Amino acid sequence: MDSPCVNRRAALGLGAAALCGLSARARAAASLSPVLVELFTSQGCSSCPPADAFMGELVGRKNVIGLSLNVDYWDYIGWRDTLASPANSKRQRDYARKRGDNRVYTPQIVVNGYRHAVGSDRKTVLAMIEEESHRTERSIVPVSIDSLGPELAVSVGAASTDILRKEASIVLMTLLPVVTVPIEKGENADRQVSYYNVVRQIMPIGMWQGDPAFFKLSKDTLLSDPKECCVALLQIVSSGHVIGAATWGFRNRQV
Repeated sequence: MDSPCVNRRAALGLGAAALCGLSARARAAASLSPVLVELFTSQGCSSCPPADAFMGELVGRKNVIGLSLNVDYWDYIGWRDTLASPANSKRQRDYARKRGDNRVYTPQIVVNGYRHAVGSDRKTVLAMIEEESHRTERSIVPVSIDSLGPELAVSVGAASTDILRKEASIVLMTLLPVVTVPIEKGENADRQVSYYNVVRQIMPIGMWQGDPAFFKLSKDTLLSDPKECCVALLQIVSSGHVIGAATWGFRNRQV
């Protein structure tokens, strides 16, 4: 399908003053507290299609950044996932290790990097999103992405409190908006499943310890498909908590 990445969040402008901090518009947008919802899924998992369909709804919700991350550890049971990446599987394992519960399963949804639930458990997931959406400006850091000609510029603001002044990783992900896959073998044989905001690359681009940061990256290097869009995340290294997020290339959409 040819539609751009779907989400209520649109990329925020970044002027020349970005080197000194974010614009007032970016700071205001941060107060909306976008919630990151990551679905770890697999084409070889018979329990996953309901969660994949649920993600199709979540990507249209206000202030939700929904991502699908296909994992590769079910490939051995009869069908090789065409969207899977070892990097996605590693990200899921890293979350489990940081939480301390070592729970890795599909479908699994991780909310803001530290809360998890079965991906098809609508009631629990929606309750988590509602709770996380009430974070205040004092608990998040403003992040923005903007297009500067042949480059993308990622800007991260300063910590508003000492509580936020922790070592954090700045991560950029590239996504495809919708990918529909006919599955020929395995547990989902003869089904056609659509995946939404499919993560294609996960790239750490820098570290943050509370002071403003600014990065420029070549679009030619980052983007291999004209339909691709991006998400920038600020995540605490020790815990995985997402304390800032921004999107580029998303079209506003509400279901």
